[in-house]
Amino acid sequence: MCNLGYYDKSLKYFQQLLNDPNDEDLAWIEYNIGRALHFKGEWKETREYYDRAYDRMMMSNPPRIKDSAHVLNNIGLVLHKQGQYNEALDYHQRSLKIREKYYPSDHVDIAKSLNSIGLVLSKQEKY
Repeated sequence: MCNLGYYDKSLKYFQQLLNDPNDEDLAWIEYNIGRALHFKGEWKETREYYDRAYDRMMMSNPPRIKDSAHVLNNIGLVLHKQGQYNEALDYHQRSLKIREKYYPSDHVDIAKSLNSIGLVLSKQEKY
């Protein structure tokens, strides 16, 4: 729904899913709430949900490091929108490092991380 522009419907749906504290996918639910808020431009709330999702992934046993790359990249996108370019770059580089470890070099997620890094460097005029 979020990809179709139904941000409020997405938020309502995912917030209902949060009512089950035993759901194994709480990290993804929080991540998707963050995405819906991200699309709405609500940066503070977006970051809160992304941070929760990341923490939950890292506290899993075993830690969900591969999954965390999505969250790290999106935190970088939020920081970029807020003009915090150095911090955004750090998050994108952390995401890239994980993706390079888990994916082949031609994987689309590696391209997404490299693109995000390039956009930040462009804003910083570091060509």
